[in-house]
Amino acid sequence: MAGKEHIYRHPRYYEIGFVNENLTSEVEFILDCYQACSGKKKERLKILDNGMGTGAYMAEFMQKGHFVSGYDLSPQMVKFAEEKLKEIGKNYSVFKGDLKDFATEEKFDLAICLNGSFQYLMEIDEVLRHLKCVYKSLTEEGLYIISLPWPGSFIEQPPGSIEAKWKNTRKKISVEVDWTYQQEEIEWEGQTFSGLARIKVTDGDRKRDLEMEYKYRLFFLQELKAITGLSGFFSFAGFFKEYGKSGKPVTVKVVLKRK
Repeated sequence: MAGKEHIYRHPRYYEIGFVNENLTSEVEFILDCYQACSGKKKERLKILDNGMGTGAYMAEFMQKGHFVSGYDLSPQMVKFAEEKLKEIGKNYSVFKGDLKDFATEEKFDLAICLNGSFQYLMEIDEVLRHLKCVYKSLTEEGLYIISLPWPGSFIEQPPGSIEAKWKNTRKKISVEVDWTYQQEEIEWEGQTFSGLARIKVTDGDRKRDLEMEYKYRLFFLQELKAITGLSGFFSFAGFFKEYGKSGKPVTVKVVLKRK
């Protein structure tokens, strides 16, 4: 595997392999969470996407009439997202930025952090720095919605015990993901887990082997609530579970309200 390219350098393949196939319903769920916790209508919002990736969620929000702005650390992702969004309209802005250190000129009604991007914040200090940046980007009554894996699933089935493989196809491109390759157990002291996923791409007649090294932090709800209180920037407004086909929770939307 040494020397293989990271899939982040190939946003189109990344989007096919990893973006939620139920993206439209997830976006509507997020807007419902906003309305439930803010008491305001979910119409014509200004939305900030933290760690936007390919801009897939932003495109969905734009198509619903919202103004969107987003950033990512990957220049390839930023370029891909901009090309996608400009085909839809003009109500967007994108920029290269870091979760731990970014600033916006606009003030937003809603900030979001999806697809596990929040889990890249390894230390409490990094989380606090991030929350301060988000706080500064929101209007006085703004909300921040964070999507995280349901933490109970990691206790029931730790990372090394699951075989996670899937294949997604779009037009003539197929992306096969083997997420369990070289996956390690949770390091409980730091609440982190890491590994190396293999990705096989078939793009017409061309085949490519890519990879994705990952290291994520596992957040528990009580812990996140305590960190939020420690920050002084947000109050914990609640959380909403999302259920999978098995009937068990798979993700949770944590809602924070700007103080």
